Amino acid sequence: MSETTGATRGKIIHIDMDAFYASVEQRDDPQLRGKPVAWRGNRSVVCAASYEARQFGVRSAMPAVRAERLCPNAVFLPPDFPRYRNVSRQARGIFRRHTDLIEPLSLDEAYPDVTENKTGLPTATQVARTIRGQIRTELHLTASAGVAPNKFLAKIASDWRKPDGLFVIQPEEVDSFLLPLPVSCLPGVGKVREEKLKSLLRTPFTFMRSEESLFQQAPKRLDVPTVADLRKVDLVLFLINTITYYLPFFPPPCYVRLGRALICHEEARTGSSLPKKSERSWNDAPINIRYHILL
Repeated sequence: MSETTGATRGKIIHIDMDAFYASVEQRDDPQLRGKPVAWRGNRSVVCAASYEARQFGVRSAMPAVRAERLCPNAVFLPPDFPRYRNVSRQARGIFRRHTDLIEPLSLDEAYPDVTENKTGLPTATQVARTIRGQIRTELHLTASAGVAPNKFLAKIASDWRKPDGLFVIQPEEVDSFLLPLPVSCLPGVGKVREEKLKSLLRTPFTFMRSEESLFQQAPKRLDVPTVADLRKVDLVLFLINTITYYLPFFPPPCYVRLGRALICHEEARTGSSLPKKSERSWNDAPINIRYHILL
């Protein structure tokens, strides 16, 4: 999927609090522990579910009526966002002991950048282990963590041993870990996007000329496409399908090799010079990000 320059080889942790809303409620109300618990939002949609409820197939964004059919014994609660926000602030206070470079994703997820940490711990793995221990001891909650050279990989890693797990992707292990993965393992690839990628990969002209044999020789294998297959996709078609989602996972400035092209994204507020004539850019990027295709 990517080949980055040394400038992007940081030490990024993705912290993901395990079943955050459920864990807070079960922590504060012992009678809920071990029971399937779900949260009914304002639109009668499940906005969170405990691991016990998930065993019955209850998932976020599911209609509450369907969740009740799947798990008749589930306890449905209204969300208490002021309390969740307070716990989230406590967790970020723990992160700030180790670094001031923290990118929150939501109340239960964040990216601490520990390329240089404040506590003097020698490795990002030790920082992640310490953060998880502090969350457990002080907040009485569990968190999963992924450690990797960039945000994109760290997010994948945090799911690898969830719940209450830690997984590390070393820089020299990126290709061996990433390339064999089914595209469904990538952040943001759900059932709909996976089907779009499968359709893309089944189209002969999708591949660069040197890779056309991939489609001709093994079309059936593309029923379960991998990240390695995506590396062979024609740049323009790949951009249309995915790149505006994936590039923000890399710390700017970032350079990503896709086939014969090199793509860069950087923070527009850095005031760097405008793209040269040999570069193309597009206008639908987030306001603080500028993308360049370096030809």
